[in-house]
Amino acid sequence: MDSEESPPQDVFTARRHKLDALRSAGIEPFPHEFRGVEPIAGVRGQHASLQAGEETDAAHRVAGRIVARRGQGKMAFLDLSDRSGRIQLQARVDELGEAGMERLLELDLGDVIGIDGIAFATRRGELTLRIKRYELLAKSLRPLPEKYHGLKDVETLPPPGT
Repeated sequence: MDSEESPPQDVFTARRHKLDALRSAGIEPFPHEFRGVEPIAGVRGQHASLQAGEETDAAHRVAGRIVARRGQGKMAFLDLSDRSGRIQLQARVDELGEAGMERLLELDLGDVIGIDGIAFATRRGELTLRIKRYELLAKSLRPLPEKYHGLKDVETLPPPGT
């Protein structure tokens, strides 16, 4: 093996080197663009006074990581999280079509999606965006940490400053 440049032993360092090599070659490793995104906290702030069961015609565009999913079939609820907060999404087969709904339900927790949706409050008063359109922005290759225990093996964390 060439002694000038030995391969990095740490997985995270190796991945960082690969990322830098792609960018140096003029290849964008995360090519998706999703313009006009609002922070989830901003959407929540605009609809803070929404009453339980109240519908609006307010359209919003948000993007984030899928952190929870409930339901199957004709309707499902997903939780989307960005740096500013978390919001519930409602997916309905009559809005997305059979194929669109099936693709959405096949996405994994941790995947990053962008959605266009309409704000409303559920009967329980939960602010929700009804998905009109969605797009996968980044596929998660690793599962999310456990909800209650988090990461226990510090070896799985990237080194500080990377």
